[in-house]
Amino acid sequence: MGDYSVAGLEDVCVVERKDLPDLIHSLNAERSVFVNRLRLMSRYPHRLLVITAALSQVKSPYPHGGVNPNRITQSLLAVLAGLQVPFLCTETHELGEELVASYLYQVHLYHWLETNDHGRLPDRQRPLALSRVRPKELKGVSNRTEFLRSTVLRSIPFCLPGR
Repeated sequence: MGDYSVAGLEDVCVVERKDLPDLIHSLNAERSVFVNRLRLMSRYPHRLLVITAALSQVKSPYPHGGVNPNRITQSLLAVLAGLQVPFLCTETHELGEELVASYLYQVHLYHWLETNDHGRLPDRQRPLALSRVRPKELKGVSNRTEFLRSTVLRSIPFCLPGR
């Protein structure tokens, strides 16, 4: 299910990533398959659809296929409202990779905090900073990017659709 998860958290976390041509194809030619996949994703506590195209590109006319951009946009909003699968649009493929990695890092971090009785939020009820709470795996790691490269990214299995 999905393209990305965190090793050991595959039953609670899933990320699906689509570039614009794939999104258009999935919402038209393979609509029922893609919607079914999104329905399955909606059952996961942590789920995210990442589109590696700016929202302005999603809303602009497409060079091929005669697909109405408003139909694609409305489909994405229906996924958000009806299936409660959030989506992010990123300007580049690389930014999409960074956001996927950061999201998976946050899921991993909060899971670690909860399973080690640190709770979801610190006493002051504000978001956690990497510098305040350092799980055992973070000892000696100077920043989040280093952590992502050394730990989480190595443990993220890539799943091909349909496997």
